[in-house]
Amino acid sequence: MANYNRVYLIGTLAQAPQSRATTGGLGICTFPLVAKRSFLNTQGEEREESCQVDVELFGKHAEAGARLQAGMLILIEGALRMEQWDDKATGRKRSRLLVRADRVQPLTLGADVKPPSFNRIFLLGNVTRDPEKRFTAGGRAICKFGLAVNRRYTTAQGEDREETCFVDLEAFGKQAEVAGQYLRKGGPVLIEGYLRLDQWDDRTTGEHRSKLLANVDRLQLLGSANRGGDEFGGGGNGSGDPAEAASPAMAESAPRRRDDPPPAAAPQAPAPASAPVDDIPF
Repeated sequence: MANYNRVYLIGTLAQAPQSRATTGGLGICTFPLVAKRSFLNTQGEEREESCQVDVELFGKHAEAGARLQAGMLILIEGALRMEQWDDKATGRKRSRLLVRADRVQPLTLGADVKPPSFNRIFLLGNVTRDPEKRFTAGGRAICKFGLAVNRRYTTAQGEDREETCFVDLEAFGKQAEVAGQYLRKGGPVLIEGYLRLDQWDDRTTGEHRSKLLANVDRLQLLGSANRGGDEFGGGGNGSGDPAEAASPAMAESAPRRRDDPPPAAAPQAPAPASAPVDDIPF
């Protein structure tokens, strides 16, 4: 099955970019980006939240990124990537999500213009575990599940490689009802949403921890692996009526937010990326 993984952010550089190079001479530039998102809460009140995301650029994009300065407002287009390593202190495997950018555009605004807020993500992949649904004290549904998005590429040495990005997702309200009722492990699903940084203090170590995840605004079920193997196409509205849930439109869970783009057709999965320099996928 085709996979799709795209991220669009407008944000401010939290600090100056850091540059380095691989053993093969490929330039790498990294920096933290603070992206804001404006929305209306369930009471109709306007709110704004920030999400800090680590961004990385390679090759010619890294050269452009190195010229950026802290505090600049920029537009980022790219994809989520999972970085994994062994923690030398604990011996445990650690991982984090970051954005591999293939487009960076500085934005210049007038002094009297409010900086735009934009934080959107589109993912097409397979569910990694059956959804976990629960309800808040007020009766609102919350559903958590994971998604795996694969990408195949060829290294500069001509070797075929494949990488998998695992993303944790949260859905609320009608979206949570649809996800909890119809999603199954292994089933394909198209997700539209936004990135959110979850932060907490580890009760065991007292260490401050954070995790990047995606909140679901819309979802569309695909194929027959969902609904326990029954044929199911399209999105749903969480009403519990399969006839309504099988609408080809994505399910809607909340009023449109200020940063939402106009409704558009589901993105098409791109062709496999061209060969990157070195073994780092780009």
